[in-house]
Order: sequence, then structure tokens, then C-alpha cells
Amino acid sequence: MTNVRVTQPVMDGRYPSGLRFPGLISQQQVAEARRDLGRRLAAWRAERGLTQMQLAKSICYSRSSVANAEIGRDTSVRRFWQDADRAVDARGALLAAFDQMAALVRDFHAQQAQARDEERRGAPAGPSPGPLKPRRVTAGAGRWSSAGGPDRRPARYARPSG
Repeated sequence: MTNVRVTQPVMDGRYPSGLRFPGLISQQQVAEARRDLGRRLAAWRAERGLTQMQLAKSICYSRSSVANAEIGRDTSVRRFWQDADRAVDARGALLAAFDQMAALVRDFHAQQAQARDEERRGAPAGPSPGPLKPRRVTAGAGRWSSAGGPDRRPARYARPSG
């Protein structure tokens, strides 16, 4: 099994390098970390001689939730991993692996957000949209809403005209 090593941040949430995440994290690394976590769950479950259905019943989840977690498709919530860790007697190993994977995912999303912010700041300002166009007003039944279409609310909920 592949170990995903995430260094511990200092108190303010940043790494010694000053970044929230060390280096660049790829989407493939995140997917591999999820699959690795699922393989760990499957190994612990098999070592205890449990089927997916037995594990699912013992932690009050569906068999498909366990199956999806084992293939890395759905990592679910921390509570799932707490219950699974306890059910297979992993003594915190699954929960620690989940926390590492969750930290990697958080860092990946922070990295993506930082890249989007930098792209926005570096992008040249677009042309001005110009003056606002007046709304279309047509004769006919009913009022027109702020969205430009007929206001179809019952009279008691309609906006006052004026």
C-alpha cells in the first residue's frame, strides 16, 4: 500500500515553507490517496473475516457505502471512518489514514483556489459592460417581475405596483 505522507503544519496552519501545502498536488495524487484508504479498509475488513455486508450492518451504513469507500469512490465522512476503525479494531490506523487523506484533499482545494485567485488577479480587466438597458415592458395581462417575465404569483403574494 502506498503511504501518503503529509508533513504537519505549524500552529498558524502553514508549513515551514510558508505555503499551506508542500509542493503541487495533482488530482491523480488525491485519487490515489482515496484508493489507498479504501484498500486499507478492505484489508482490515478481510483480516477480521468480515464481509462488506457484515461491516455495513455493524456500522449502520449500506453495503454499497462500504464498497464505494473500498474502491476510493466515496470516502464518506469522518464518522464513517471512526465507526469502521472501531468495527475492524484498527486502533486508529484507518482514522489516521482518513485524516491524512482529508488534509491532502483540503490542501489540493486550497491550491486550486489559490491558482484561481492568482489567475483572476493577473487577467486583464475586460471591457466595461456599458450602460444598463431598460427592461422590456409589454402590454398584456399580469405584472412583469424583476426577472423580465410575467409575475405569476397569486394576488395576495404579488408585489405592490407602483
